[in-house]
Amino acid sequence: MAVQDGLKNRGHTSADVEERRKAVEALTETDLTPITDYSFDPEKASKNIENMIGVTQ
Repeated sequence: MAVQDGLKNRGHTSADVEERRKAVEALTETDLTPITDYSFDPEKASKNIENMIGVTQ
């Protein structure tokens, strides 16, 4: 997966979220694993979150 492909991914599944997060990690050379642990279905948040990469509380 190229970084460009991951950033263009507009899906709402957990796999789509992971692909975008990995693309952002590659682009920014930053570890974003702390934002990967969430307890809700990202597809249910699609009306509120456009391009989810993780969550914070």
